[in-house]
Amino acid sequence: MKEPKPESILAAQLLHERYVQPLSAHCTPYMAARDAMRLCDLARRATSLAVRQCNGVPRFDTKAGIVLNEWTDADQASCDRSLARIEKTANEILAPYGAKVSTVHGDPRGCVMRLSLASGATNSMSEGWGL
Repeated sequence: MKEPKPESILAAQLLHERYVQPLSAHCTPYMAARDAMRLCDLARRATSLAVRQCNGVPRFDTKAGIVLNEWTDADQASCDRSLARIEKTANEILAPYGAKVSTVHGDPRGCVMRLSLASGATNSMSEGWGL
């Protein structure tokens, strides 16, 4: 039997989080699945930014006459703005579940985004729910 996709597992956890919160409004499985898909999409975008930051952006160097990968201060500023938007959007999605984004970092070797769920549930050895 195939393993469920991360979006499916996160949707089930979000649905559980919604029912754990006593003051929250009703949440349908569709809403939890939609929110999980949006969160996983945001995590993929953050991972893509982390990979670009790690590898650099290919640019033509006129002196060397070849394409070189580099990461400039303007690239870093753009990346920081994008990560801030991703974190803000993810926090807006997570607010009804009593959860929040605990970290968004630029190391693409692991989970780039970690969620802090109200129940304290984790999907790894470290703290939070890694995406």
